[in-house]
Formats: sequence, structure tokens, C-alpha cells
Amino acid sequence: MPADPVFSPAGRQIAFVTAPNLDSKEYPNAEKYKAWTSSFTLWVAHSDGSEARILTPVASDVKQPQWSKDGQYIMYAADNCLWIIDAEGNASHKIAGPFSTSNDQANYYEGNGAWDWFKG
Repeated sequence: MPADPVFSPAGRQIAFVTAPNLDSKEYPNAEKYKAWTSSFTLWVAHSDGSEARILTPVASDVKQPQWSKDGQYIMYAADNCLWIIDAEGNASHKIAGPFSTSNDQANYYEGNGAWDWFKG
């Protein structure tokens, strides 16, 4: 199941996260649902959907990818931290966090200093 799609600044690529399709019968309780949400991974494809490739390890809890202004890097949230990876999928690096959250799920929206700095 793809989610959080975002086009590169030039519009030639799209970054998105995926997880196995959610079947409510398979995830009947909060613990199993939390395990499902932590299976999200980061992918990049051409804007037409071709040549999709995975950038992060399986089960890496990826959310909210965001391209750098030059389209060379992608920042994303995972495990209550902010990470950066180059668009080719080379090693990712933690750049901020861990952040404390009240509900065990970090959300990094506009207004977060590191997020705004990255976007320029």
C-alpha cells in the first residue's frame, strides 16, 4: 500500500512509503496495527511509476518523505527521528532526534526547525 507520495523538485521522480496491504482481520488489535505501521519503507520511482526501487531497509517505520531543493536527498521521519538519504539510496544518516512524543508516533509537519531548514 503506497502512502505519502511527494514529487522531486524537477518532477521527474516520486518518493513514497509502502507497507503491506492492511486487512483488518489480520490486524485486529493495537499491537498488531503498530507492528504494521512500523513496516513502512521508503521507495523512489520515475514520476510515471516505472523503475521503482527501495531505499530503506524493510520494517524501518518510514513516514513523510521530503525532497531537498536540489533533488539529491530525501529527508524522512523514522523511529521518532529525522533521517537523510541520497536519492540513489546510499547510507542514511540520522540528523535529528529522537523526539519525545505523547502517543508513540512522531509527526514532523511544517514548522519543525530541521524540516524547514532542509526544505530551504
